[in-house]
Amino acid sequence: MGKVIRQGTLADVAAITALTRLAYAKWVPLVGREPLPMQADYSVAITRHRFDLMFVGSDLVGLIETLLRPDDLLIENVAVAPDFQRRGLGRTLMHTPKRWRPKLGGCVSGSTQTHASNGICVSMHL
Repeated sequence: MGKVIRQGTLADVAAITALTRLAYAKWVPLVGREPLPMQADYSVAITRHRFDLMFVGSDLVGLIETLLRPDDLLIENVAVAPDFQRRGLGRTLMHTPKRWRPKLGGCVSGSTQTHASNGICVSMHL
């Protein structure tokens, strides 16, 4: 079944919250607390950040949360459902902003932060 990516809306908040909690749950034992994306209030974040959501059929399987700042585009969060991880969906989501980059005006760079123990994410940025 094909993948569809669309921009998130307020109607997606419950699904965004559920997916993010599911995707980050494996990190709780490693870092000793819930990662910040698990603690976020997505009913507020959806009004301040852009969310691009990836669906397979009617299932939300991934998302990228971004924030356009004066000098760059912050990648705040990339989350992929555990059953869909290690299939390149996170990498696909990381390239999503390129589709709408012309609307960003003078933005020419992006940034993100990750925990050093997240080797998969670290390797994507090196």
